[in-house]
Amino acid sequence: MKKYSNSLIIKIFVLIISTSIFFACSSNSTSPAKSSAKQILSFVFNDFTTPVVGIIDQNAKTINLKVPFGTNLTNLVPTITISDKAILSPATDVAQNFTNAVIYTVTAEDGSTASYTVTVTYDTSNPVTLSGKMSTNTTLKDLGLPIDYIIDGAFYVDGNALLTIEPGTTIAFTSVDSYFQVNENAGISAVGTTDKPIIFIGPVNNPNKGSWDGIYIESNRADNKFSYVNIINGGSTTSGAALNIQSGAKLAMSNCKISGSLNDGLYLESNAVLSQFDNNTIEICDAYPISCDNLTQTANFNITDTLSNNTQPSVEVRSRSTFSKNFTLNKIGIPYDVNQIYVTGGTLTISDGVTLRFQNSGYLTVKDGGMLNATGTTFTSTTPIAGFWYSIEINNQYNNILQNCIIEYCGMDDEGGIYTPDGKVSLTNVAIMHSSSYGIVFSSKNNLIIHSGVTFSDCAKGNVFDYSKNEILNDLP
Repeated sequence: MKKYSNSLIIKIFVLIISTSIFFACSSNSTSPAKSSAKQILSFVFNDFTTPVVGIIDQNAKTINLKVPFGTNLTNLVPTITISDKAILSPATDVAQNFTNAVIYTVTAEDGSTASYTVTVTYDTSNPVTLSGKMSTNTTLKDLGLPIDYIIDGAFYVDGNALLTIEPGTTIAFTSVDSYFQVNENAGISAVGTTDKPIIFIGPVNNPNKGSWDGIYIESNRADNKFSYVNIINGGSTTSGAALNIQSGAKLAMSNCKISGSLNDGLYLESNAVLSQFDNNTIEICDAYPISCDNLTQTANFNITDTLSNNTQPSVEVRSRSTFSKNFTLNKIGIPYDVNQIYVTGGTLTISDGVTLRFQNSGYLTVKDGGMLNATGTTFTSTTPIAGFWYSIEINNQYNNILQNCIIEYCGMDDEGGIYTPDGKVSLTNVAIMHSSSYGIVFSSKNNLIIHSGVTFSDCAKGNVFDYSKNEILNDLP
């Protein structure tokens, strides 16, 4: 039998043990485990002056962000960081529409997923500053603050955008140069309530008249509307008012208040239209409560409006007013200050209680196919000086009527209070006084005056002048 040395036996034993260990280790070895990490670690909008950082709730898998009011939510670009070795969908730095919540899904290396709901809302904890142009439909909400929005400089509603202002909203302007304008094709709907009016006001540190410029409407859209809107301390410029309706523009206005303008309260350029004007108050303005281009723009004025305690206690009519169809001039509680009035067609009806104050060299002419029907009207002047304006000239043979009227401070250039050499008019209880010339100028050759109760007082050259006979009479024949 062959014998082995002890040393050889030991070597063989070591070799067997080593081999066993090697194969054991080889059989137990595997690839490294794949990562299951799948978190959104940060979510940021970097395109703002101060980046907006999302608040992440890892348990609820929600991310909330608040952006400045008026931000366009349809095209925001987030920068997102996620767990190492994970994949994100939608990807970071890609614009998304956040008008509604957006779902972001993170896929871990091992294939497991986590979904995060991202919600973007407007920050309402501080007043929102509005400037530049707003070109998309926008709603200004009542943020529940003393001042909800601040207009710094100029703010325009542009394009076809409609700006809607909700009840209770307060908008403050920063300076005498700050204003708000609705451009030609845009629109505005500012509808408050009795308890929650919409307020436009000046800086908090300047409670004086004219502390901001004003509101300018250039649009003629049918949906332009102010209701329960208070416009306080505007009208800083000498050429504008607190509320300006530009040429061709349109606005419906009810239950509104304009107060404390440094100039006019409401200014209507040529062809501007107030499609509704009820229960409004214009007060404490340093010029006229309303200044308009012509009397046709007053169609919807009525006695429900309060126009009081203004430096100029009347409505200013700046230019000639021409009436070519039926029109009724309503009583408003204060006079209309007019210049030249032409009635060329239809009937101009002047309601009981209306006062027309003619500016220097003003007059009222009825001719062609026009007619005048005035009841209880006072025709006077802006300055109580005899001969300050011309006359009421009747220059056709239609059924013109004056009854229970006063005509005073007239008679410029010997035209008298009524000038009608060949016109037809019915006069009932008409008082003519303070004429610098005659009370009435007529022609007995074409006498078409029907009269009863006509009286004269303080007519410098005589009561009646017969144009055809060059004769002064005490009364009408």
